[in-house]
Amino acid sequence: METVAEPKPEAPPAVPPPAFFTVYDGMFLVLIAVVLGLVTWLGIFSRQEALKTETAKANGEAWVAWFKDESKKRFEANYAFPACAGGDTAKAENAAPALPAAAGLPEAKASATAAPVAAASAAGTWGGCLEQLMLSSSLKNQNNAFTGKPPRLIETCAASNIKLAGDIDIDKSIATPAGSAVAFVKSNLTPTDSIKEKLQLTITVCDKGGYPIKISDVEF
Repeated sequence: METVAEPKPEAPPAVPPPAFFTVYDGMFLVLIAVVLGLVTWLGIFSRQEALKTETAKANGEAWVAWFKDESKKRFEANYAFPACAGGDTAKAENAAPALPAAAGLPEAKASATAAPVAAASAAGTWGGCLEQLMLSSSLKNQNNAFTGKPPRLIETCAASNIKLAGDIDIDKSIATPAGSAVAFVKSNLTPTDSIKEKLQLTITVCDKGGYPIKISDVEF
């Protein structure tokens, strides 16, 4: 009768050496902390920039709302903003007083001499209307979140020009001759433009990179 050999007992597993906190462990934790800090900072920064853009859009929307509200009123007698009156209600005595340094005028016009500014202040022109708005309407209290100053009215938003961030572009639509390929062309609303008749306007604001954000088309 054969005997079965008993299995040899297995050797106990080797006990791993005790773990120690090494320099490399510390470097790794520091790296993780730096990455988390950068991600948090980028999130906060992106949110702040988004809020600034929303403020710029809100400024544009305020202009749209004002134009809509005043579109019919300005053709009535005893209009609250005489320099912005339309039709027969726009008279010479309704001219708005000139603002210091042509405040609120488009950037390209801001350095003009006093004579052109005075001429633009005549009733029935956008220059005179704008000056009165910057003196007595709620629009005078607007703030450009990107600069901390009132938003400027500029000729156009230009991509990659961050100096235009938060500024506002107001364009007018001009009908083209019958038979043209396009019915309307747009151009900048300038201080000397007449506002005695109805105008079709487009309000655009510039984002943080100077890119245009169209707010709305509106009749004024």
